[in-house]
Amino acid sequence: MSSQVHKAKEAFGARLRDLRKDANLTGRALATATGLHFTKVSRIEHARQNPSEDDIRLWCRACGAEDQIPEETTSLRSTRTGKLQSTGVGEPHTEEHGRAT
Repeated sequence: MSSQVHKAKEAFGARLRDLRKDANLTGRALATATGLHFTKVSRIEHARQNPSEDDIRLWCRACGAEDQIPEETTSLRSTRTGKLQSTGVGEPHTEEHGRAT
């Protein structure tokens, strides 16, 4: 895995962690709310495991961030395909189908 793809996956996990924290949920509380195992929540947030699109939908709904579902699922697809573009400011920017997202 290239370092750029790994950084994108780390940034993705950090965004999901921020959603959880903004909802004032612990990892275990999110796990209970979504039906995910608490270790899976941790592995996703630390870029050790890729979530499924269903995981993202559950995660966003449990955090009261349903409006983030399209953005996060698009980001997930981009990290899976490796279609990444550097923004030049230290954080990868995803690109899919020729459009910046």
